[in-house]
Amino acid sequence: MLNSKCLPNEIPSSEAHEILTAHGFKKIGNEEHQIYQAKFKDTATQIKYDFYITTRKNKHEEDKVSFGKVYFDRSITIPFAVPEGAKGKLLEISDYLHHVKCSRREKNRGALRKGYMVRGYKELKKLGEEMKKIPTNTEIQKGGQVPDPIQYDLP
Repeated sequence: MLNSKCLPNEIPSSEAHEILTAHGFKKIGNEEHQIYQAKFKDTATQIKYDFYITTRKNKHEEDKVSFGKVYFDRSITIPFAVPEGAKGKLLEISDYLHHVKCSRREKNRGALRKGYMVRGYKELKKLGEEMKKIPTNTEIQKGGQVPDPIQYDLP
């Protein structure tokens, strides 16, 4: 049984397209529900079978896609070896897509390690709103409290 569970979700559509086309898939279908098609050949009979991977756009982030169904044309009988070959191809594609996702995650972590407080504009806006609510040292002293931590000028 073929399924797309081995394929990661929330991949930028351009990267998914690049990797799928590099593995011999052609994009067919509309923009909302994209379908990628490839031909798998049975080496014993030399017959080619259509194999499909569907993607759908993320509702919240339109530049990202999730994978849907993976299937062969159901109108004909497929020899056992052909879906087995497709499983191998799915695992290979999965490795590439996971690498893309992991390298992007590392890049985002790296931004924080390099001394940045935020990763992007949305986080910057959120941090600014949070910092507006924090009282200044002067406001704390006016309230009769001592700011923490106390910092001294070194001689």
